Amino acid sequence: MMKPEGSQAMSATRSGFFLIQLVLVTTAFFATSLNPLLQFDRSAIHEGELWRLVTGHFVHLGNYHALMNMVGLGLIQVIFATEFTCKKGFVALLFITLCISLALLAFSPQIEWYLGFSGVLYGLLALGLTLNLGGQFSVYWVGLIALVVKVGFEQTPAYDVNHLMSYIHAPVVVDAHLYGMVAAMILGAFWNYCRFRSRDRQQSIVR
Repeated sequence: MMKPEGSQAMSATRSGFFLIQLVLVTTAFFATSLNPLLQFDRSAIHEGELWRLVTGHFVHLGNYHALMNMVGLGLIQVIFATEFTCKKGFVALLFITLCISLALLAFSPQIEWYLGFSGVLYGLLALGLTLNLGGQFSVYWVGLIALVVKVGFEQTPAYDVNHLMSYIHAPVVVDAHLYGMVAAMILGAFWNYCRFRSRDRQQSIVR
């Protein structure tokens, strides 16, 4: 039986995921009026509209675009719900969104505007896999390697960034996937280091 505090934490995590889904639905419903105000826009950010560094990831090009990302978020919740407490999930979400946006500003000057949650999804997936890595080879290692290979392939000329054009009416911004994954792996490695360090310290005290 799950402990009361464990049950409460799981409930809070579900509520957090539900809140994100609600935000995605709401922004998709009011996309016409909200997108110009919230999307990542290089010129507007340079003029001081810094909220776009975060909000740009929560607006979409249409209902299909939003639905794809909502399904992806639902799958991540099912697979990695125990990894993302409310506090950890909030930190991860903020860190990944900011890293993607700042990296787009710094390393992808060709991208003038961007909107969508897919870069964050790649980050959350990479983070969940990284947090489950252990000393032994496991399915999480396979998953992370597969993700790295996929994102690497997206950076090659062989990948067609327009393959979803008929659905989302814009090319896929693969750089957001790359930056989200890298940022999440760095964060996950740091959290793993802190966890192992804490465990070693406790074992030393017990001895």
